[in-house]
Amino acid sequence: VGRTRRDMEFFVKDDCGYNNAPKVDGPTANKVCEGDQICITVKGTDETFTPNQTIPDTVDLTWNRGIPGATFKIKDPKAREKEAEFCWKTKVGMARDVAYSFTVTANDNHCPKPAAATKGFRIKVNPRAFSERKYDILKCGYFAFSAVAAVGFKGNPQYKWSVRDSNKFEIKYSTKSSDTMLMPHGGRFYIVHTVNNSDNCPTSYTDPVDYPWPPKVDIATKDTYACYGTTSTLVSRIANAKAPFRYYWTRHRKSTRLN
Repeated sequence: VGRTRRDMEFFVKDDCGYNNAPKVDGPTANKVCEGDQICITVKGTDETFTPNQTIPDTVDLTWNRGIPGATFKIKDPKAREKEAEFCWKTKVGMARDVAYSFTVTANDNHCPKPAAATKGFRIKVNPRAFSERKYDILKCGYFAFSAVAAVGFKGNPQYKWSVRDSNKFEIKYSTKSSDTMLMPHGGRFYIVHTVNNSDNCPTSYTDPVDYPWPPKVDIATKDTYACYGTTSTLVSRIANAKAPFRYYWTRHRKSTRLN
C-alpha cells in the first residue's frame, strides 16, 4: 500500500488595513408590466472599522449596463455613501419568461487596498392584457357590446364594462365578456372597457359610440279639441327616421274622463 504525505504552511498576515467591505442594498427581485416604467433605488454603504479606522471611506456605485435603454443615476455625487436610481421604460413586446438582469458594484476607495461588493438585480417583465372590442346597434333601442382576448393571451381574461352618457355618468356596468342593454336615448356615449390577466397588467380602452336617436312620432303639437259628430284629421310627424314608413294606429274603445 502506497502512501504520500505533504506538509503545508499557512502564514496569516494582518495587513488588511482594518477595512469593512461595502454593501449594496436594494430590491433584487422585481416585476413590471410591459409598456410601464420601473424605478429601483440602490444604496451603497460602508461601515467604518472603529477604532482602527479614523477616516470613513467614500463609496462609489457603478453598474454593468446589463439592460440596454435603462438609466443609472447617482442622486448626490458628493455624498460619502451613494444612493442611485435605476429606471427603465419598457416597451410592449418585451415580456418574456426569463427575467432581465443587471449588477451593481460598490467600491469603498479604501487606501491602500480598496474593497468592493457586487449584487445582482432581476426584473421580470410580465405580458399586458389586450382585447378586441365589438359594438352592434340592435333593433328596438338595444345595444350590444363584446370583447375577445387578443391572440396569445395567457390565462383567463377578466372584463369590465362601463357605459357612460355624454356627461360621463355611468348608466351600465357589466363584468361579462358580452352583454346587451336598452339605450335610454340617442346621442354620443362612451364605452370604458378594461381587460386584465393573472399578472395584473390591465389595459383600459375608451371608445366613443354615436347611437342613433330612435324614431319619434308626433300627431299633435298642442291640445286638440273636436265636437261630437265632427271629423278630425290627425297627421303624424315622424323624426329621426327614413321613409318609407309603416303605420299602425290604435284607439281606445271606451272614453276616459280626466279630472
